[in-house]
Amino acid sequence: KYQKLKANDAIKNISLYEEKIVKGKDFSFLLEKVSNEDMNSLKNILDTLANKYPNIFIFIANIVDSKALFLARSNSISASEKLKEMASKTQGNGGGSTTFASGSSKDIKEIDKVFSTWTKEWK
Repeated sequence: KYQKLKANDAIKNISLYEEKIVKGKDFSFLLEKVSNEDMNSLKNILDTLANKYPNIFIFIANIVDSKALFLARSNSISASEKLKEMASKTQGNGGGSTTFASGSSKDIKEIDKVFSTWTKEWK
C-alpha cells in the first residue's frame, strides 16, 4: 500500500519533471539526478512521460547510499545503448531494450559529465 501511495504522489508531481524537459535537435530529453527516490515511482514517471511525449529520451540517475541506480526510457533513441554508455563511463553495468533499460554504478562522479556531453550533442 505504501509503494502505491508513493507512486501516486510521484505522478501528481510529474510537472516538476516536465518543466526540465529540453527540446533537442532531433528529440526532447530529460536527464535528471535524484536522491533516494522510490524506483517504482521513478518507473511510473518515466512511463507517464514517454506516453505523453512521443519523441523523448529520459534518463534518471537515482543516488542511493553513494551508488547510482539508472533508469532509461525512450521512444526516440536506444535506451539500452545510452545506459550502457553511461555504465561504461561510471564503472557500472546494466542493459535492457531500445525502449527501457536499467543499471547501476558505484562511481557517481562522472554522471554530470556524461549528462553534459549528451546535452551538448543533442541540443
